[in-house]
Amino acid sequence: MGGGRNLDFKTEETIELNQTALIQNKLESLLKTIILPDIPFEIDYRWSGIMGVGNQKKLL
Repeated sequence: MGGGRNLDFKTEETIELNQTALIQNKLESLLKTIILPDIPFEIDYRWSGIMGVGNQKKLL
């Protein structure tokens, strides 16, 4: 499951491979309330990535 970058554009403008708490919390909330309501679950792992968009697709 992924997405949610639109929730925090400024924090997502990074080259750091860190998770964004606001986005992680929103995704987890959607999982709890919409996708798996009233079903216990555990999250095995989380990850982050960097979108390569624009004219230049490499780090300087």
